[in-house]
Amino acid sequence: MLLGIAVPAYLPAQQSVPVTPPEANPVAVPTRPASDVPVNAPAPASGAALRNENVQVNQIDQDGFPAGQLQSVGVSSNGRIVGNYSNGRNLDLAEISVATFNGTNFLKRLDGGAFEATDESGQALYGRSGTIVGSSLESSNTDIADEFTKLIVTQQAYSANTKVITTSNSMVQDLLNVLR
Repeated sequence: MLLGIAVPAYLPAQQSVPVTPPEANPVAVPTRPASDVPVNAPAPASGAALRNENVQVNQIDQDGFPAGQLQSVGVSSNGRIVGNYSNGRNLDLAEISVATFNGTNFLKRLDGGAFEATDESGQALYGRSGTIVGSSLESSNTDIADEFTKLIVTQQAYSANTKVITTSNSMVQDLLNVLR
């Protein structure tokens, strides 16, 4: 059985490269010294040849972009998270999906403001409705005046309940003093 092995020319002379065929014992293939490597190798079938000539590069054309660092991240109008790189490239990193449900009141509430689909809510319907607006801040959907009014009412109710408990404690203490 013959194995075709390409031995790198940069290996030191007389170094062995271990080769293990799948069904055989390990074999050591000796390398040749760099002086034994033919300079004018025969041309392969494609017609290319290796010659011992000086090579000079006259022109370099770049086919692509240089390496770049991520500088900023934004959200496009179609819901894609876009990374802007220092080399001028803008790449889509992820996509935000908008889903609606037939029974939104039957979604199961999870921690962190997340929801989970249930049998009653139905499966998620993607691409049906909703929009994503990048670089914008959603307005608050609370009425501050109404919230302050509720806070004042709750505070007064707490104060009244505190007075009731203090008065009842005083009455129980007086009753215990009478019984002694």
